[in-house]
Order: sequence, then C-alpha cells, then structure tokens
Amino acid sequence: MQNVVNINRESKDGDTYVVTDIHGDLDALTYLLREVGFDEKRDILIVVGDMIDRGDRSYDTAQYCRINPFVFPLEGNHEGLMRRALLRGGESYHVWLDEQNGGNWSQDYHNSVLLDVVSWFDSLPIAIELNIDAKYKIALMHASYPLDYNLSWEQLKDVLNKGEGAIVRRLKDHILWERRYERNDDNRSVSGLDAVVHGHTIQKEPRILGNRIYADTGGFINSDDHGLTLLRFVEGGTLMGLFDYYTIKRCPWTKGFFDVEWFESKKAPSS
Repeated sequence: MQNVVNINRESKDGDTYVVTDIHGDLDALTYLLREVGFDEKRDILIVVGDMIDRGDRSYDTAQYCRINPFVFPLEGNHEGLMRRALLRGGESYHVWLDEQNGGNWSQDYHNSVLLDVVSWFDSLPIAIELNIDAKYKIALMHASYPLDYNLSWEQLKDVLNKGEGAIVRRLKDHILWERRYERNDDNRSVSGLDAVVHGHTIQKEPRILGNRIYADTGGFINSDDHGLTLLRFVEGGTLMGLFDYYTIKRCPWTKGFFDVEWFESKKAPSS
C-alpha cells in the first residue's frame, strides 16, 4: 500500500467531484450527488477522509466508499481513531465512543464486522495526487499539508512512499490531525501544486489560504450555518478557478434537507 496514489483524469471522460468529512451521513451525500447529476459510469468521487463517526449510517458510508469503483477514499483521523480503539482497547476505545468523537454507532455491529472495516482502512492512502488534462495538479489530504517541514510536493511524496520510521509517522500524524495552520490564518502556498484540498477543520463555507482549500463545512451539524459540501472540478471555477461547489443543509428542527445551494462560476457548464 502506497501512502500517496495518483489519479489521472481527462475532463472529456467525466466530472471529478470531491467531498470531505461525510461522518456517516450517507443520505446527505447520495441526495447531493443526485441533485448535481452525478454519473456513476463517467464521474468519480474523491473522499478526503472521515467517512465515519457522528452519523448513524457510518458503516453504510464506509461500505459505499468501499464497494463503488467510482469512489476513491482517503484515510482521515476518524478512521485512525476507530483502528486504535479496536486494536488497543482501553482508554482509546472510550475516547472513540465519547460524544465528541461519535464512535457509538459501532455498538450495533459485531466486533468481527468492525475489524473487517478496519482491515480495509489499512489499505487506504493518506494522500492523492490528482492530475487533470495533464495541466492541473491537485493534492488531497485530510487535515493539513506539513508546511513547517519545508517540503515541496515531490519531496513529500518521496518521503511518504519511500521513507520509513519516525519521520513518516510524524508526517502522517500531521496530515491526519493538524489544525494550527488554518487557525493561524497561514497563507503559505505549497510548491509544485495548483491546489491542495483539506477537510477536518470546520468552516461555514470553503476557505482558501494560499493555494490550500479547506472544504469541511460541518455536514453533521444540524444548523443553518453548516452543511455537507461537494466540490466539482471546473476550469475557471469559483474556488481558485478550479472548483465549483454545492452545499446541502439539514433543518435543525425536522432534520430534513433544505434545498442544495449552488455556487457556480459563469464559466461552468450548465447541468
């Protein structure tokens, strides 16, 4: 298993969508994909970690990402929390089950079923390099790019895929957990890439810092201010000239869906 994998796409072959932090809300994801006209035969969906926890359909969400060939998932910190909880037990297990982390959905499943999911998590990369039309290079990783290590994208890929030991463990922890660059409004860009897409740190709308996009808009929160956001690669799009995006929100009282909010550039093709 490589820590970083490549996906090469041609726009003419279909659309490329990105979602982060589904957190077990498979209903919201499938509703959103249907509304934007996602074509399972032509389009692909990259999931930037945190498929599970906090939502009742966490197992179903993991299985959806596992069995559908059009889905390309990454590991997030919640997949790591589940692995640590089940393999170590003790305090790690109780931390995963607490209300903040939301692993209590697992109580409905036999341990063998959960361990099978963890075994699949072990096969997931922690980063994807997305090349579109041999023109755009975009990296996707859950929480953060390790800016303070002063590594270009090519250098980081090389260390993650060929390195070993403590340095790789530190980089992986950073990629899965770090929040301080976003919280400190760090505007540094990553060399060698047109953009980097993250989730993990909740925004009210996708946020751009340097050439990094933070796209977790808190889909598991029942609030007018938050929802699940889907990015679609569009040359000339509203985010950095690379993506348009669509957000679905739940009514905080009925838990039903509001209409999907569309944020498209004038250059985007009509749906």
